[in-house]
Amino acid sequence: MPSRLASRLIAGVLAVLACQAGPASAAVEHATLDGGTEAILITGEILPGDEATFTQLSRRFPRATVYLESPGGALMAAIEIGKAVRARRHATAVLDDSTCTSACALIWIAGLPRYLGQRGRLGFHASYTDNGYRQVETGVGNAMVGHYLSQLDLSEDATVFATIASPDQMNWLTAENSSEAEIPFEIVPRSLPAPPRTASASPKLAGNPARLQKAQAAH
Repeated sequence: MPSRLASRLIAGVLAVLACQAGPASAAVEHATLDGGTEAILITGEILPGDEATFTQLSRRFPRATVYLESPGGALMAAIEIGKAVRARRHATAVLDDSTCTSACALIWIAGLPRYLGQRGRLGFHASYTDNGYRQVETGVGNAMVGHYLSQLDLSEDATVFATIASPDQMNWLTAENSSEAEIPFEIVPRSLPAPPRTASASPKLAGNPARLQKAQAAH
């Protein structure tokens, strides 16, 4: 259980929202793919409540691979989904021509193993609040991310990589920098089937993905 101080700090960090448009909960769905591969698909903006849907599916399909295509979303929801991913030892995958950034990347990083397509895009940046006038990086959010990554047995270098980019930038994970970042992953194997692409996921990622994440302070 979090301490009273931690609870107040968490309450001070609301959703890390992926889009400035009206919120629409992520699609968190189960699918059975070619060869009988079980999959849990997470597409679109991640919002509070999506962690409950994911947990239910994770319990029903403990061997499912988690496929991700999302610009991010609610920080705490993503962390809770990531904890469930690690607890069930789900593999996570970002396929070719898919993008997974900010809070989405925090889910992907919990996978065992983690798959990233050669043309997949996986990006991190610092948590921040938006007071309507400017973006302000939030130490509370970054501390929460650091604690979460430590629970996944990731190093300080991984935490730095995940939080060092400013709110208007993106730190992209690649095969070339994964060793230095201490965030290893595997290239998506040919044996892993691809789910049908959704019509709604990719258009949300048009433009500069670093501009699609926004945090709001609680009122």
